[in-house]
Amino acid sequence: GQVTSFQGMGGLGKTQLAVEYAHTYKDNYDGVVWLTVDQDIDEQLIELAEKSKWVNKEVDINVKLSKAREGYASLEKTLLIYDNVENIEEIEPLFPHSPTNKILVTSRNPIQKFQSIPLDTLNEENAIKLLESESQRKIEDNELFDVRKLTDQLEGLPLALEMAGAYVSFLEC
Repeated sequence: GQVTSFQGMGGLGKTQLAVEYAHTYKDNYDGVVWLTVDQDIDEQLIELAEKSKWVNKEVDINVKLSKAREGYASLEKTLLIYDNVENIEEIEPLFPHSPTNKILVTSRNPIQKFQSIPLDTLNEENAIKLLESESQRKIEDNELFDVRKLTDQLEGLPLALEMAGAYVSFLEC
């Protein structure tokens, strides 16, 4: 299958970008499976097995995990998202065998074997646009000095800018 990685430092919006991609393109797949790699994978697979009705909820946990791994290994035409990956060794054993699956990874590190799409901080112009969008208001000329100072202090980090804009919107309600 095709493999891609959103890569960059924390706060750039890698996870949010993966969410947006999954939402936008979900109709191109038979399903979307999201695994957060820095959390308990077995627990997530069991939850997937129960939701997918691969296993009865009352079955022994070892049986659940076995059936969950079988079901996961048999996935086809599925978008598989692995969030917060440190290195490929964490996720390679999880790859289903079907070439019809597409894999998307978010990571702070470059991941071998993946086409990396590096993400970077926003320049001042785009940082201001994001603040305007999230605050749901136009930034006035007399506010530009302070807004530029804020975008500089937040170092163009999209997540920080999004939170600042949402806070302004909240204050104005």
